[in-house]
Amino acid sequence: AQARALSEGTEVIVEGQVTAPPPYFGRSIYVQDGTGGLNVYLVHGEWPDLSEGEQVRVVGRLDDVRGERQLRIANATFLTRLGTAEPLRPQRVRSGQVGETMEGMLVMIFGQVIELQPDAMILDDGSGPARVYVRESTGWNRPRLHRGEWWAAVGIVSQYGTQRPYTDGYRLLPRYARDLSLAPPPLLLPETGAFLPLEP
Repeated sequence: AQARALSEGTEVIVEGQVTAPPPYFGRSIYVQDGTGGLNVYLVHGEWPDLSEGEQVRVVGRLDDVRGERQLRIANATFLTRLGTAEPLRPQRVRSGQVGETMEGMLVMIFGQVIELQPDAMILDDGSGPARVYVRESTGWNRPRLHRGEWWAAVGIVSQYGTQRPYTDGYRLLPRYARDLSLAPPPLLLPETGAFLPLEP
């Protein structure tokens, strides 16, 4: 969270757990601690064989790319492996919360399919739409699904804005095919009329 609040170009040292290891997002991985998450971009060379949950320390320079905060490291020597740990569990959020406050974080949403795109789907649990985008670099395709179905999606909150000041373009990036799953519809609470989503 401290790194995210600093100015572009600031050199920082960040420690956290890997939530999206290579090669699923190309030259980027994501790391997270108890305060926030961050895109770490490798400028030159190749990533080591990192695993989800691994503790790392990275040294680099902060940048913003299409609105997303990024830590750019020159090469893999600026990453130190600190040991293995249990992978972080995704934070459960509403579909309408997929935005700036969650950027870089591993989250899970649950919602109804309201729109289909060739490489994405739009889910909405009633709090607002969230675009779930399957990047080509993951090596797998969006599953077959239909409007009106309820799906659970786990992934990293990312941003690719269309124009400055980049207040749009938020999406959820699943890492593995298992990050997307067909889920049962929610229960409707008669006394309040509110939806109580069932755990997938």
